[in-house]
Amino acid sequence: MLSSGAALGNGRFPRAERLIEHRSDPNKLLLAATYGLLITQDRGQNWQLICESSYAFVSGQETDPIADLGADGSILASIFESLNRSAEPGCNFTAVLGGQQKQSVADFSLERANPSRGGAALPSGADGGFSTQLYESSDNGASWKPCAPPLPANQIRAVHTLDIAPSNPQRLYVTGIDAQNHAKLLRSDDRGGTFNAYDIPTDSSAGEYAYIAAVHPTNPDILYVRTDLWAPNADGLDEGADRLLYSSNGGQTWTEIYQAAAKLFGFALSPDGATVLIGYGDPVDGGGRVVNPDVTGIYRSATTGGVFNFTQTYAGSVTCLTWTARGVYVCTSQDEKKFALGFAAQPDFTLSNANPLTPLLRLQDVRQPLQCPACTSGAACAADWASVCTIFAGCPDGGSGAPGTGGAQDCDGSAGSSGGTSAGGAVGSGTGGSGASVGGRDGGGGPKLRELSDDSSCGCRIPRSESAASDFALLLSGLVALYWRSARRRADRRE
Repeated sequence: MLSSGAALGNGRFPRAERLIEHRSDPNKLLLAATYGLLITQDRGQNWQLICESSYAFVSGQETDPIADLGADGSILASIFESLNRSAEPGCNFTAVLGGQQKQSVADFSLERANPSRGGAALPSGADGGFSTQLYESSDNGASWKPCAPPLPANQIRAVHTLDIAPSNPQRLYVTGIDAQNHAKLLRSDDRGGTFNAYDIPTDSSAGEYAYIAAVHPTNPDILYVRTDLWAPNADGLDEGADRLLYSSNGGQTWTEIYQAAAKLFGFALSPDGATVLIGYGDPVDGGGRVVNPDVTGIYRSATTGGVFNFTQTYAGSVTCLTWTARGVYVCTSQDEKKFALGFAAQPDFTLSNANPLTPLLRLQDVRQPLQCPACTSGAACAADWASVCTIFAGCPDGGSGAPGTGGAQDCDGSAGSSGGTSAGGAVGSGTGGSGASVGGRDGGGGPKLRELSDDSSCGCRIPRSESAASDFALLLSGLVALYWRSARRRADRRE
């Protein structure tokens, strides 16, 4: 039913990349994957797809969304070109940051203690160069404003990741590269007003770059960074060689604490920071790149005193880890384990336990996209379903029937109505009267935001077929490939 040959419109092997549990309701889960976003309101009993055409306004491309949930349940999805947002349950996305010509969203991060607040890094091109401006939001990502001077261009040329220390929202960390392509960490203690710059020990000549995995929940000086590296093995093939680095002094010095011949897709700290889990997996990307299947799995270590002793506790490809007060979520290989997401209330299992995880998602259980009113971005998912239904064994010839698009629910923008009830029991999002909607392309070829007046209709979008990075490539052709690779790593990186 689901084989290693399964792929979607963009040709990539289906892989889950990040699981987010709603901060106040653990029954609401959001899963970001190579094939789109999946949501459940009932802890996995029913899953529905939010397609690329809905949250990225384009179908069949490698968007790899960096997704998160606001305090109010709103969904934020960054897809390189822009940061897009929808109210719960995810029917109507609009661009809230970026989306203009010669702009991209390098990364965004919500505060752990107060996810209605967050920060984002926005590179913009101008006059033959570019600068990166930090933005902040205090309304669950609905609006953003500059919060500090542009990042110092002499210290960082391209941004890869941005994180806010959970115990001190004034402490910001940014990773990226300088003008010589060396990996750098910027640290600010005044929410981006000023920065100190430190080197991160990576092999930039081999294309090894650094991505923030996590900042300690109570000590803002402790942080973990993981690297992305393919290195030739004894057979001359590029083999995964990702490392985990640790700093106890705010990035001034670093210690390598683990490396394995696979891709470090999963990282999770216990809520008290006393235990760390790392997950190595196989991206199944092909192209002559391999991993050692014997080293894929979960490894656990205490963090006491900055001394680490990792022990493998789970075997099999792992592509995400999330540790909350309720327990640990693990993105697994559907081919290997027959499920794509599992859960354990206590991560104290060992290799002797063959089945330590309770399945929460089997891809074949996803039978249709989220049902949305016809005037919302989510309505496009009915058409997209034809290109992704094979992943979920949900194509019409398999007996599921073609999904509907939502129907006669009220979508009047002037009323700002709720839009009706979806098939999963969730209430469709209202379009509102004053939100922004992505319209056509401007004369320069870049996307633009179209403000809707109070008496407007819902402003339905037509999915774009152009490459999301095409405009930015005209100005920063040397950096676009780097940013795309960074976006794919950022999508996998967080606990």
